[in-house]
Amino acid sequence: DMDHFINTIVGTVDYVKTLKRSSKTLNLSFDEWNIWYQQNQQPHDWMEAPTLLEDHYSLLDALAFA
Repeated sequence: DMDHFINTIVGTVDYVKTLKRSSKTLNLSFDEWNIWYQQNQQPHDWMEAPTLLEDHYSLLDALAFA
């Protein structure tokens, strides 16, 4: 579960902070749409700066997420 995962990471970071006697604090940000699918990708001709894993989201995707 994601809450457990995040709490574990925060606990580990705080533990290392204490060991190192550091004054630095880690700010953790997590963002995930949970809507991920890759349509059948076909090879294309060489592109100068191709998109790699960018997805196009529609209004339907946003409503499904909401």
